[in-house]
Amino acid sequence: MSPSKPAATPPPQQRKRGQPQTGGRASDGTDILQVLVFCNLLSAVQVEAIRRTAKVKSTSIEQTIVSLGIATEVQVAEALARYSGLRFVKINPLDLDLDVVTTALSGPFARRHGLIAISKNETTLTVAVHDPLAPFPVDDIRSVTGLDVERVVATRSDVEALNRTFYGLKSSLKSAEKQLTSNWLAVDLGNQEFLSTETEELDPAAAPVITALDHILSYAFEQRASDIHFEPKRDATVVRLRIDGVLHEVHLIPRMVYQAIVSRIKLLS
Repeated sequence: MSPSKPAATPPPQQRKRGQPQTGGRASDGTDILQVLVFCNLLSAVQVEAIRRTAKVKSTSIEQTIVSLGIATEVQVAEALARYSGLRFVKINPLDLDLDVVTTALSGPFARRHGLIAISKNETTLTVAVHDPLAPFPVDDIRSVTGLDVERVVATRSDVEALNRTFYGLKSSLKSAEKQLTSNWLAVDLGNQEFLSTETEELDPAAAPVITALDHILSYAFEQRASDIHFEPKRDATVVRLRIDGVLHEVHLIPRMVYQAIVSRIKLLS
């Protein structure tokens, strides 16, 4: 009688679409690795090498897999989405609304939980996460927003980059507006609005102004825009990027901040 073979390690339990997240992953990313083996994206032999490299280089499991050339970041995210019963989305920053992203959830909350709000309607807030295996604060989001929550999966780089870009720009615009409000007096004369200095001249080298312009320029560079257009209106200025010959509206900035940014651009030129 031939000896019996050892029993194979059972794969992690796959969740059905819509089933709430009850577990989490271990701090070393073990759960993600098991899931990716289960999804045939990794072999069992590769797991230890990935874990060891991630520890030595202090990188995430996803980043390590990509750096080793085993799979792309999109392939990892798609596998995690399939396993979790969630929809995978490739986020286009030009489709996002700065106010929706930054007012639905706070920046510290979004960064702490590795997520970002990407769209909202009258009843539902759609939130992208890069790790669907991690505990998801659905009750907290419902409590804060009063909306139902749809969770989708995106790549880690998309979620983290959008958090930096959108919350960073929002923060710099608010800081610039706050600093400039004390220096400018808005006078509404019929259909015309004039801005005049109240006590001191505008400093185009003020840190919030520099930061706001840097965020706009960096965002344009990341999107490979050929032109940046500022269209002043009564209460705000529309920022548009020309990408592949098409103008895309990307931001609305306060009128006073626009004046400061123009002064900064003139100073740089």
